Amino acid sequence: MNRWADTLHCTGGEHCRPCRDLEGGRPWRRKIAAAFAVPGGEVDWECPYGRPWGAAGQGPIPAPSPAPSPAAPPPLVAARLVICRACPLWQRDRRGNKCGLYGGPPCRWAAYVGRGGAVCLGAPPRWAPA
Repeated sequence: MNRWADTLHCTGGEHCRPCRDLEGGRPWRRKIAAAFAVPGGEVDWECPYGRPWGAAGQGPIPAPSPAPSPAAPPPLVAARLVICRACPLWQRDRRGNKCGLYGGPPCRWAAYVGRGGAVCLGAPPRWAPA
């Protein structure tokens, strides 16, 4: 199912008035929720772009700045990341769960494994410190 927040109808700003009308816009939001995946899966969703209830006529949502292209990691980091990405601890963390050993998003793993003296936090360790 397509996400409502990704459509031009949402990001264009022309539907903010019914969308951000908490009581009066509920029937309209029900129709949208029947046709699209909506934030939180509920009829009274929070605006994913931060527009408050009662907001109307604020124009299009500004396009995000493109993210810079990441540089290729050094060979040691790339080799460790291959091992980390196959690890069930990393897989759990990638889905947003805290693994208990090293919480945080997967991008932090790349920074961690490249650090001098970094150790694999798995038990048993899957790679040795450099």
